[in-house]
Amino acid sequence: IGEVGFVAECTPSNQRLRFDHELGSRIALHASAMGKVILAFSSEDAESTVRSLGELERFTTNTQTAVTDLTADLKLIRERGWSRNHGERYEGVVGIAAPVFDASGKFVAAVGIQGPEVRVDQEVAVSAVLKAAEDLKGRLRAG
Repeated sequence: IGEVGFVAECTPSNQRLRFDHELGSRIALHASAMGKVILAFSSEDAESTVRSLGELERFTTNTQTAVTDLTADLKLIRERGWSRNHGERYEGVVGIAAPVFDASGKFVAAVGIQGPEVRVDQEVAVSAVLKAAEDLKGRLRAG
């Protein structure tokens, strides 16, 4: 696992108040909803995964930089099946993400929604990413 992930697909909002990442943008895994899904589902050993990242950069006051805090968050993400980023990379930006599995049940990708905190309804976003992840299940392969 590397320290950063990248944006492989993006559908921008048509709203004037929005938050976008360009295709190919590199994102610190510990400070994004999709990144935390990648960390949580790439290994059974959350603490070793977090320690392998080295020093965790602080982007905002909400960024998790303590190994114990991020490890606990990754365990919770695995239990509930989705991740939340609340201003951990950018103040005022919220993200929700879920894991995508291949036909054999192996984790292969993350799907997520992000936007300005004032526009993202967590309940609606969680439902949408879980549905998208289920729709993609078995349609993607690792590699």
